[in-house]
Amino acid sequence: MPGRYTRLPSLAALRSFEAAARHASFSAAAEELGITPSAVSHQIRTLEESLGAKLFVRLNPGMTLTQDGRLLLKGVEAGFLRLVEATDQVKTRSSRRILTVCAPTPVASFWLLPRMPVFAERFPHLEPHVVSFDTGEPSFARDQLDLAILKRHLDRFGLQRNEALLMRDAVFPVCSPSLPTNERPLSEPYHLAAHVLIQEDQLTSPDIDWAVWLKRLGVDASPPRLFRVSHFAMSIQAAIDGHGVAFGRSPLVDRELADGRLVRPLGDLSIGASRAYVVRWPEAAANDAETMALRDFLLAEATGAGVAVG
Repeated sequence: MPGRYTRLPSLAALRSFEAAARHASFSAAAEELGITPSAVSHQIRTLEESLGAKLFVRLNPGMTLTQDGRLLLKGVEAGFLRLVEATDQVKTRSSRRILTVCAPTPVASFWLLPRMPVFAERFPHLEPHVVSFDTGEPSFARDQLDLAILKRHLDRFGLQRNEALLMRDAVFPVCSPSLPTNERPLSEPYHLAAHVLIQEDQLTSPDIDWAVWLKRLGVDASPPRLFRVSHFAMSIQAAIDGHGVAFGRSPLVDRELADGRLVRPLGDLSIGASRAYVVRWPEAAANDAETMALRDFLLAEATGAGVAVG
């Protein structure tokens, strides 16, 4: 079966044609390409024969493109430009070091990803790669990681020598700004009883359990009207879409609060979550300037984002 591009002229002939058209001279094209003018003339003649069309009109002095020549030049220039862009991208990628950092899916999606373009702009020779995990303990060797962001419960909190505290969640109710109405306000804890409460199925801690919250707040809602979803991202999207009240976590939902897609209907009411996040690096990477640059960037980004433990 013939190849897809068997009808294409040779790349050498197309290069000679493009150079001759740009310079309007076989001699200048030959000098640019490092071949003889007769070689350029031969390649152009072969190209014209294969296409069945004249590409140049010889003048005295000089030459100009025919209508067919102008049509071919437009396609050749576009094709060469795409080739240059693609090869430059491959060269650039091969010269960059990829740094892979993993995090629990909510942290990866809501906190880590929005910050990676800033890191990439600040360190153009490095290429960040974000992966997520939700079960098990990541392995630097097995998973080919440079950094890992891990959850750590505060009741057994302790830092290893290759770890640093990143941040701690603060948990609070959030909803769409359009959810509260005059008929169904949402400014006091007891108002929660009149609203749908969005509950994550993955109850990784009591901090995101509506039954625990309602009991703490002394709200009688038995049974509460629950809308169950499987994970954090779904609960936040459901809240943004006006389907009920979800648990927001700062700093994970700081952007959604800042741009007005979410509000905190009960004001400053919140609890410090029972877990914190730490960043861990391979012990052998302690003297690796590029890995430490990413670690220090993440720690700086977390500064002031509820990092205090206790």
